[in-house]
Amino acid sequence: MVYKNHKVILEALSLLPKDIKRKIQIIFTLTESELINLTEIKSIPEEIVLTGRVNKQEVAEILSRSILIFPSYIETFGLPILEAKQIERPLIVADVPVLRESVSDYEDVQYFNPFDSRHLANIISDFVKNRTITRSVGFDEESGINTKLDNLLTLVKREMSRHAKN
Repeated sequence: MVYKNHKVILEALSLLPKDIKRKIQIIFTLTESELINLTEIKSIPEEIVLTGRVNKQEVAEILSRSILIFPSYIETFGLPILEAKQIERPLIVADVPVLRESVSDYEDVQYFNPFDSRHLANIISDFVKNRTITRSVGFDEESGINTKLDNLLTLVKREMSRHAKN
């Protein structure tokens, strides 16, 4: 699963300025040992939440209020891309031919070089700063962002659980 490219997400996270990091979390549907084995990181950054496996209904719920980031550089077909397109979610997708085919003529997409963490960090930072994601998702200015990453990871506004309780 190294080709799923979790590492580029972690590297991009490390490049983000603190003010951007405070507005996001990365949620991997992996265990701690899986993430460490895949990425060889020494410790889990505080912006990372590990959920382990989640059922299809939970994935659908997350995706329904999220932006899919699909960092994989080797895929036969990006099923999460199709699922996100069906419910009109914004996409951030690795710029590889097969994934461009999966995205097709869908307009709400940003492509990034899957081997360039700075490129991905810049896209994430621009979304947060410019509220592009916020407007697409429909949160107000105070709500921030909520982003899905390839059925494996999600950028989620830290305050989401607090808002859900209210």
